[in-house]
Amino acid sequence: MTNYAKLSEYTAYKKQAQDAADRRRLSLAMLERKSGDLKNLCAVSIDAQELTALAQDAARAEEEMHAAVGVANQAAPLCGEQKIDIKLLMHI
Repeated sequence: MTNYAKLSEYTAYKKQAQDAADRRRLSLAMLERKSGDLKNLCAVSIDAQELTALAQDAARAEEEMHAAVGVANQAAPLCGEQKIDIKLLMHI
């Protein structure tokens, strides 16, 4: 018998983890692009606050992703779902 309350919890936290993984990926891509611009002299000055903010956004998204995966994975066996592999989630 499916535990629908746990299935709902699993689904919600899985979605939250996917959203956080996407935000992490976007922040890191923007940080990479900004760093590349600096390296290739396309930017004339380093905006340390902007680079720091991007790194902090990526770190916050990663923390949220790990927390959401933890809750989803606790609910997974109670609703018949597979546990989420964090490495696969980051490459979706």
